Amino acid sequence: MTKPNPYEPPTEDRAAPRIARANICPHCGKPAMSILRKAFMDRRKNVSCIECGRNVGVSEMRSLVLELGPLLLIIASLYVLEYSHWIWVLLLLQPIVTHSGIAYLVPLVKR
Repeated sequence: MTKPNPYEPPTEDRAAPRIARANICPHCGKPAMSILRKAFMDRRKNVSCIECGRNVGVSEMRSLVLELGPLLLIIASLYVLEYSHWIWVLLLLQPIVTHSGIAYLVPLVKR
C-alpha cells in the first residue's frame, strides 16, 4: 500500500483536516508558503505561491473575525474584570491568538 502524497489537493474520498488544508495553494494544491510567513500575512496582501507563482491571499472575512474577536473580548472584559492586571495578560495574548489562528485556520484563496 502506498502512502498518499500530502501535497495533492484533497479528494472526495480522502479529505484532509482543515488545519492541513490551511496552507495549500488553491491553484496547484501544494504548500504555498511557510507557516510563519502566512501567520504575519495581511488580509489585503497578495503573495506568490512558491510552487506555481500565482497570487494567493488569506480569506478576508475569516481573517477579520480572527483579528476582531479577541480585541472585542478584551474590551468586554474591561467591564467585567474592572481594570485588573488580567487585562494586560489578555492584551499580550491577543496577537499570539490572532497570528496563530491566521496561520492554521484561515484558508488561502485565489487572487
